[in-house]
Amino acid sequence: SEASLLPKLNEKIELSADIPKDRVPEYTIEGFQYTSTQGGKKIWRLDSDHAFFYQPEGIVHTQVVRAEIYDSAGQTTVATALEAKYDEKKKDLEMYGDVVVTFPSGLVIRSPFALYRIVERDVIVPNQHRVEGENKEKDEVLRFASNGMKYDQNANLITLNSAVRADITKGTGELAETTTITSDYAIIDKNKNIARFQMLDTD
Repeated sequence: SEASLLPKLNEKIELSADIPKDRVPEYTIEGFQYTSTQGGKKIWRLDSDHAFFYQPEGIVHTQVVRAEIYDSAGQTTVATALEAKYDEKKKDLEMYGDVVVTFPSGLVIRSPFALYRIVERDVIVPNQHRVEGENKEKDEVLRFASNGMKYDQNANLITLNSAVRADITKGTGELAETTTITSDYAIIDKNKNIARFQMLDTD
């Protein structure tokens, strides 16, 4: 029956409205691996348990997914999620459910949702989602949480959009000291290793 060909959806995850959930995909592939190259160079690779192709829309919907995104310096960003939607026209990867993104710089972020714009090289988490991050540098650990974020990899800037909490731990063991900062907004400059925290003026 046609209903049996529809992808089995995880009820707990709210997918993009662009995915035609009530239509049988043109292709269904089990154990799917997709590699995108440009000028003979690998740009990224996607592995997933199940992939559903909706050809008229240019959309690939994948379940239990791992993506490796390669930059010009040959470094790899790794992203895992329960589900993902790849838009072949926009070159956008939307990830849903238990999203973990590990960047070459050592930054790790966790969120229920993230959008990776492959052409722009940035990762966006909208404000309705809480995002948590951790970054280790030598003897310093930065842990943060925020409602929404943007990480611009070209500029190496992390913007934390709202309700920010950051814990900065210096040293290890008994000598470790942690400073906690709460703010409305923050920008972390990974080039200079500077964080700016701002409170918004309220009348």
